[in-house]
Amino acid sequence: MTKIIGIFPTVRIEEESHPYHKRYEFIIHYPHKIYECGAIPMGLLLDHGHVSKEQLDLCDAFLLPGGHRIDKSVYELLIYAYKNKKPVLGICMGMQTMSIFSVILDNLKENLTIDNFLNKYTEIIKDNPIINKIDNGEIHDVLLADHPIRDAFHKLSITKDNILYRIYQEDIIDIVCLHTYEVNRVGSLFKISAKSPKGVIEAIESTNKNLFWIGTQFHPEANPNDKIFEYFINNINEKKY
Repeated sequence: MTKIIGIFPTVRIEEESHPYHKRYEFIIHYPHKIYECGAIPMGLLLDHGHVSKEQLDLCDAFLLPGGHRIDKSVYELLIYAYKNKKPVLGICMGMQTMSIFSVILDNLKENLTIDNFLNKYTEIIKDNPIINKIDNGEIHDVLLADHPIRDAFHKLSITKDNILYRIYQEDIIDIVCLHTYEVNRVGSLFKISAKSPKGVIEAIESTNKNLFWIGTQFHPEANPNDKIFEYFINNINEKKY
């Protein structure tokens, strides 16, 4: 049966007072990659800022894309995927969201609900943010309309004995890097799979064998030779990752 990949939208609210400036957007590279790998992309449309369980039930896995604003509804999706053991691929801000989720999960002693999660999130990041701006000059915040994609490539060091190494079969690869923020830690749900030469966390994967979750700070959808989408989609229904 053909797999359905739910894509979380990029949420844009440019003017609160203008109803037509509140938008859910989908970058075309993501569905293109999913179609290319023989699966069906499905855009997830929120209901007054909340994910619909009926939509999520239709999906075999989820893609959390990059963007400029982490909407709280994405944590509803992650809570659902965590409880239902559905695969997740997070890219750029998607990986950052997964990292935040893992840190909060480690500190959450109450039931895993969106309200409990957000309350604990507010408490934890007040004195110790999980995401911070990079100022080491290594990361490229490239506008692709004005720069060739080659300007955004840099080297990535992969730790052996993990999913990322199985995908690429190399410990040094070239990746497309388009971010100016980084995560400074992950919770016990993840291990770090790869870092940039200057130590920026560029990939994570689940330590829970029942969860097929991968996060990349880099952008595999912008590299036609990248293999992550193919591996992720081909292994959605497998029990060994």
